[in-house]
Amino acid sequence: MKERYIVSGMSCTACSTSVERVVRKLKGMNVANVNLIAKTLYVEYDENQITREDIINQVKKAGFTATLDVEKKKKVNYVDKPIITSDSTKPSIKTRIIVSFSLLLPLMYIQMGEMIGLPLPSFILKDINPTLNAVVQACLALPVLIVNIKFFINGFRGLIHLSPNMDTLVMLGSLVSYIYGIVEIILIANGNISYVNSLYFDSSAMILTLITIGKALEEKAKSKTMDSIESLKKLAPTQITILKDNQEYLIDIDDVEVNDKVIVKTGESIPVDGVIVNGQAMIDTSALTGESIPVYKTVGDEVLSATINMDGALIVEAKKVKGDTTLSRIIELVKDAGASKAPIQRLADKISAIFVPIVMGISLITCVVWLITNGNIENAIFHAVQVLVISCPCALGLATPVAVTASIGASAKSGILIKKAEVFELLSNIDTIIFDKTGTLTEGSPSVDKIYLFNNYKTEDFLIIAKTMESMSTHPIAKAIYDYIDFPVKKIEDYKNIPGKGITGLIDSKSAICGSELFLNEKGIDTSIKHTIEDELDSTITFFSYDNKLIGIITIKDKIKESSKETIRLLKEKNIYLSLLSGDNFNVCNRVKEELGIDVAYDSVLPDDKERIVREVKESGRNVAFVGDGINDSPALLQANVGISLESGTDIAIDSASIILLKNNLKDINKVIDISKRTVIIIKENLFWAFIYNIICIPIAAGALSFLGINLNPMIASLCMSISSLFVVTNALRLRKVKEKK
Repeated sequence: MKERYIVSGMSCTACSTSVERVVRKLKGMNVANVNLIAKTLYVEYDENQITREDIINQVKKAGFTATLDVEKKKKVNYVDKPIITSDSTKPSIKTRIIVSFSLLLPLMYIQMGEMIGLPLPSFILKDINPTLNAVVQACLALPVLIVNIKFFINGFRGLIHLSPNMDTLVMLGSLVSYIYGIVEIILIANGNISYVNSLYFDSSAMILTLITIGKALEEKAKSKTMDSIESLKKLAPTQITILKDNQEYLIDIDDVEVNDKVIVKTGESIPVDGVIVNGQAMIDTSALTGESIPVYKTVGDEVLSATINMDGALIVEAKKVKGDTTLSRIIELVKDAGASKAPIQRLADKISAIFVPIVMGISLITCVVWLITNGNIENAIFHAVQVLVISCPCALGLATPVAVTASIGASAKSGILIKKAEVFELLSNIDTIIFDKTGTLTEGSPSVDKIYLFNNYKTEDFLIIAKTMESMSTHPIAKAIYDYIDFPVKKIEDYKNIPGKGITGLIDSKSAICGSELFLNEKGIDTSIKHTIEDELDSTITFFSYDNKLIGIITIKDKIKESSKETIRLLKEKNIYLSLLSGDNFNVCNRVKEELGIDVAYDSVLPDDKERIVREVKESGRNVAFVGDGINDSPALLQANVGISLESGTDIAIDSASIILLKNNLKDINKVIDISKRTVIIIKENLFWAFIYNIICIPIAAGALSFLGINLNPMIASLCMSISSLFVVTNALRLRKVKEKK
């Protein structure tokens, strides 16, 4: 059973991880993936072992609520809005940063100002009024804790479910520091003024402020996945015209039924999958198949939803409606692919999963050991809190987002837009890239390739005839020929455009015909002489006759982009396996494959096939990047480990992709791979530093060197923590110098 649930209450990665963890514990659960952006839980399970109530109750155990996604259960409604949950009662992350930073500055000034010779009012000096000094610090730190209460909620939730996370350590470090400070205020008020030099309020506030800034940087990189669903839904009209009892009725698309006769006029999108029962037209199928050249359709031919009637009037008998149409299936593919997650290592989470409980254990052991060996409860608490303070994972929390942010900035300067933070790790491991052909490796529009002349016709005379014939047609091939020829047109009389076949007319009172070879043969034109030219199996061929003689042939191709060859060469140097797929036929795809030196080509690919091919390649054990620019590419872009789209692509492709090439230059794929590899190295360096820092400092904080008279006072502990974070940020800034490797 495959289902999707709406989960309320999630606000960060820790929340989504908690939901996934508890749901995956259910016996019979095969897949449980949370899409934090869409607030959804996608599951695949054995319905003989698990019920919906089991899933909902399991989510409740993690502290959240879940309801079955009714849109998934019912037929897709094109006009439905995506479900987005939010909690407007909680302060935004921007507000939290402003409040936290505004209070942290005066707090640090009061706590550390005297140490570096900064002036303070006499009534608040530690030596003159230590109690007031401590109370003011407590009052400044308290709002920082309150405004960042999300850390405490998530951290406490992790403790309850025996799955402590980074938020748990943040909560403990901040909360214990603050509570210990309150205890010290009581001791100071009772005359023990020496405690005024060991307050932890600044550390409590600093922990929350730095981690909040780190989370804001990471949040900025999140993509708006749900926008892609809206873009897909806009492909279908909200209202359609049906023919019933010889009368036309305007109805909502949700009211159309199987076997209804739908009227589709010129320029309109076909709203259902069906069969033409009346009329003929050129159908633009590029939204679904990727083919740049429209296809002629007539009575008895099948048509798909989201394709466009370019010329002519059609009556289509609906065979698949609402949630059964090709478009609705693509919508579901986008949703499910968006909910799936790549099997990558989240190094920071793995380290913290071990690190957090270890630190908590060390802090507790430190307290017990000092009580046993020293008997002084204040000393025991002092060292236990020191462990929590100095081991607070500020650097661990910032290691990834600061490196990612620096890389996003470096990429943006190079014309590469990165939309998801996890792209860098994913892309650095890519070993396979699959390209959509039309509009990606090729120009995506028909253009004149070759011209052949017959019966001793002169080039200029032929081109004038050809341009005149195509001057009144709106067909993309006609437009390509018209734009290519730089000669004036003549007057054409008795003009007739026969969809799917060709054009006839009179030029200078002589018969002129253009179109397919079959069409000219039907008109009695001998085309046998065309066999003297080379085979053009990978081209679209238009024949021209004048005065009942074949005068020329123009071949049309979707030309390969100039940047494609260099891009493929650079990628092959990286030992990346390369594929292309397209809705075009074998000859067209094979020409592009051979010319570029690509490893394998998939031809005659239908919309559903693209997502399936990418999924199957992934399941074979490969890490896949997909490069595309069309509406029909969106499920594949989301299914791939990394989706890459050109800026010139459709809105849905741009929304679905993780990387946008703003310059429309395929060579930037190589550049972003190089940036990604360097970013992962920097992230690992940062994580190593954050981890090794704790390995060295935690034993010292616990008092391991006390017998040598070496202890860390609160200021040094806070300074060490700040230096750790500063190192991480400074190291990440080196990514600004990343250059493309030639």
